[in-house]
This record gives sequence, C-alpha cells and structure tokens, in this order.
Amino acid sequence: MADRACRECRALISAFIDGEATYEENVRLRQHLATCADCQATLDAYRSIGGQIRALPALHAPIHLTESIYSQTIDAEPRRLFLLTSRLGYSLAAVASVLLIFVVAAYLIIGGYERGVDPAVASSEPANLQTWPMQQAVRIEFNKDMDKDSVEAALGIFPPGEEERLVITWDDNTLVIGANPPFKPDTDYEIKISTEATDKWGNPLKQPFQLGFTTSSSLATLQTPTPESVVTPTQDDPVATEPASVVTEPATATATQEPRDDQPPATTAPSTPSPGPGGPVTGTAVVPNDPVEPTATQTQPRPAATPTPTEQVAIIEPTATPSPTATNTPVPPTATATPTQVAPTATATATATTPIEPTPSPTSDSIPVLGAIGEIYWRDQAVQERLGKPIAAATNVAIDQLDFQRGVMLTNDARDSVYVLKNGGGWEIFGIPSGESPTPEWLEGDIYVPGGTFGLVWRSDPALAETVGYALAEYPIGYTGTVQQFESGRMIATPTTVYVIYNSYTWDWFSHSN
Repeated sequence: MADRACRECRALISAFIDGEATYEENVRLRQHLATCADCQATLDAYRSIGGQIRALPALHAPIHLTESIYSQTIDAEPRRLFLLTSRLGYSLAAVASVLLIFVVAAYLIIGGYERGVDPAVASSEPANLQTWPMQQAVRIEFNKDMDKDSVEAALGIFPPGEEERLVITWDDNTLVIGANPPFKPDTDYEIKISTEATDKWGNPLKQPFQLGFTTSSSLATLQTPTPESVVTPTQDDPVATEPASVVTEPATATATQEPRDDQPPATTAPSTPSPGPGGPVTGTAVVPNDPVEPTATQTQPRPAATPTPTEQVAIIEPTATPSPTATNTPVPPTATATPTQVAPTATATATATTPIEPTPSPTSDSIPVLGAIGEIYWRDQAVQERLGKPIAAATNVAIDQLDFQRGVMLTNDARDSVYVLKNGGGWEIFGIPSGESPTPEWLEGDIYVPGGTFGLVWRSDPALAETVGYALAEYPIGYTGTVQQFESGRMIATPTTVYVIYNSYTWDWFSHSN
C-alpha cells in the first residue's frame, strides 16, 4: 500500500513544483510527504535540478569556427565592384543579427536569473510593531514579479472583517492595502501572507510574511473605554451611592466541587498588549475566586473620560443567573461581571460508580482532519505539534462573531458562553450575564459600544472592555462554522479564518482558501 501511495505521489511532484497541481492534489501530496522521507528526498532532488542547470558554465563557439564563418560571409571578397554596396548591406544585416542574438541571450539570461530568485517581501510600510496613520495605506513590496491572484488568496488580515472592507490594489510589485476607506482608529492590525503565494513562474514565497501595527487616533476618548454601572439607591441599601469596593470576599466552594486541572494560574492581564494575536503571551487571564451575587442594576456604559469630578459612580456586577452545573465561576478583581472559565476542550469526566463495558472508539489516527481545518493543520508543522492528534471529528455549529479594536469575540458551540480572544493577551471564556441586551452605540471614527450578547459581556468587566477596546461593527456576523477537538486544543474555522485555540491559553489565526 505504501509503494502504491509513493508511486501516485511521485507522479504529482513535477506538477506540484510547476504550480500545475490542483488543490486536492496539493493536499494529498503534502499529507504523504509529511510521513514519507523517500518522497520528500525525491521532491528535494527535483527542486535542485534547476539550480544545477543554472550553475553550469557558459559555453562558447570554438575560435576556428567563428573565423571560418566570418571568412565565408562578412569578409568574403566580392566578385564585382558593384557588389560593394551589397556587401555593406550584408554586413549591416549580419551585425543586426548578432545584436539581436545578444539581446535575446541577455533577456534569457536575466529572465533565467530572475526565475531562480526566491520570491520574498523586500520591504513594508509601516515596519513591524509601528504606529501607523489610519488614513495612510499599507504598502508591501516584493522583490520580483508575483502572481497577484495567488498573493491575494494567501493574504489574511486581522481583524477578519477588515479584509472585506479594506480596498486591495497593486502598484507594480507592491501590494497596497487601505487608504480609502481608511483603517479603524486606535486598532491593532495584523497582516499575514502564507507560502501559498507564488511568483509568476510558480515559485512559492520563501518564508511566510507577518506584519503587525497599530493605527493612530486623534480622538482621546477612544483610547481607554471603561464601561460603568450606576447604583440605584433603595431602602434596603442606604449606602448604594458610595463607590463600590474593588475587593470581594471569596465565596466558599461546595463539597461537590473538584479542583480543575486545566484552570490557568491567576495573573494580571497585560497593560499594553502587543499588536496582533498569537505569539508569546505577555499576560494571561485573571482567574479570581467564586462570585458574590450583587443586586444592583446596570446602565449603559460610556467612555471613562466623560464623568465630571463631582460624579460618584460604582462599578458593580449585574445579577447573575445560577448555573445548573457545578463549575468554578470566577469574578474579576473589579467585582463586576462573572466570566466563567471553562476547559478549552469539551471532554467530560466520567463519574459512574458501576463498571461500564468499553466500546470500540475511533483512534486518533483514523479521525480525519479535512476542509479549512485540514488545510492549516497539514500545512503548518508547528500547529500539528502544539495541538497533537485529533480526538473527535469536526462538527458544524452556528457561531456569532464581533471584531474589536484589540481582539475578537465568538460564541461557543452551545452559544451559552463567549470566547474572548485578546491580542497579545491569551483568551478567556465568559458566561453570558443575565439582563436585557443593550443597544449598540455609534462613536466617532466609525466604531461602536457593542450591544446584544457581546455587549453584555463587554459591559460586565471594565478590565476586559479596556483590553479589547470598542467594536468595529454595529452588529455581529453569524455563520456556520466548523469546530474540531485535538489533544491540546481546538480549531474553529469561519468562512475566511481558522482560529487555533490552545489549552495553554494562547491562540493564533490563519486565513484559508476553502
């Protein structure tokens, strides 16, 4: 069976190198190359042939052959005097022919050299991690002529919704993104170009390109959103108008609760997250103690810069609905919302007291990894190593998504909690607070105070609101996504993006072509 697979894959190697293989053939060949060292060696040998040919020394005609040709053509003595002008004409024609040969040869030599150069990004404006004017376009220059369609197919922009909104054009070998319409203000952007991008001869990009930057903003009120809740005085609470304390006494855990192995350590979220998700996590989610249930009502948030010096407001937590299951429900240090931290995977722990006869189940080697998830999983060796093997087949689920200035929110499989993916700051799962869904509010710069389910979560924790910033759209988008569980995390595929959520509370994103 292995020899047959090798024969089939080796027949595709030439088409793969020339860029003529179909997408399905590329996926099948990459999967086989990941496990077959002999076929990988064959691919490397094929790729080296071009370089060996270009390394051959140039050959020149023998001098005696050149002199013989000249003696019988250009330098031949004319038979008659009137043929002098004809001889001159022949000489000019010969010189023109030689010049033409030199021009063609130079073109072939230069073209051959350019074809042999690995395509790469020569420069970019802005540079990585630079602050960039929101009205100015981003320019990414390549070192040679590129297949523009393949570059655009391999291009990914985060936040994901911006890829559809921003205009993408070309200036010779330079990819131009944005300018009209402009970027969103005070927003973290990340641009990725995978090695699926090729030059006009089909050579793949030598290394994947990644650029992170933050747009500037002249609007000071947009820098630090801080949702607030105003306490309504009641007869039972005569001091409700006093500022609420940020220290909450931990509740006592019940005897039925067991310690969670996957609970992340309690650390402080980063004050200045770096642009772009993934990468080293500069701070993880705060995991406090069990919540104390408040009774105050919540009002519409507003930016922190608006209260007057005489205002006295208290940031508190909305009334929470008890969960039907026994889970650790943490409270942020500001005693506001109750983000419910749960395990990144949906594997349940068996508690039956009577023995159950085991039933055969699929092994990790027999579980397929296909579609957009398979495209990223099989293409990126680092993703495979960090996630491990699949433990369940992919399933289709309904997902809502809303992009923010410094992150993204997604509903989970059951749509009863929300993933919050924070740029440079890991990820958390928040339970959805009870209460009436707020209405989104438009702000200057075409950004929004979020409404609906995501607005409830955003308003529940001032630290979260400051970390992710404002929403980039008025309403979330809904779609059917694909979710697959792995040994050390999960992958979520949307129509344009694949999110890789690791159990280590880090995450990454990739654009896909499916």
